[in-house]
Amino acid sequence: MNTSDLDYYFDGLDVKALNHKESEKIWDLHIKSKHPSYFKLEDTNWLIEANQVSVEFWFDDFNNNCSQRIHSLLDENIDWNSSDVVYYTLSKYLIYKTTWNLFKANWIKFLECEDDCPILINESSKSEAIIFTPLGELRYLKW
Repeated sequence: MNTSDLDYYFDGLDVKALNHKESEKIWDLHIKSKHPSYFKLEDTNWLIEANQVSVEFWFDDFNNNCSQRIHSLLDENIDWNSSDVVYYTLSKYLIYKTTWNLFKANWIKFLECEDDCPILINESSKSEAIIFTPLGELRYLKW
């Protein structure tokens, strides 16, 4: 899978697909693993060892195309600035860049693109992340 296979999910939105080299750089800087996906991270990786808080289950909202409740829960539980740059990370080689505000408003489109444990990271914080688990759980991680 590459970004051109997924770009149509974001038509008309300010979402940038990073190229292979840019994606690797972001992964290495924020995820800090040689392995290319969440499922292959080392047990000692900060994402695995971080304090994980279950925010809510997103699956029903996703299936009913109801974005507002999760958007509100993200606002209530995660203290990021609306203009913060975030990376929707599908793998070490497949990352999308946008703003926190745009992600919250369009989280369903992002999960339509990939919902198998994508990692959302904030450019300004190397110790926080959000994970959407395959079982429908939204987790906030803080190291």
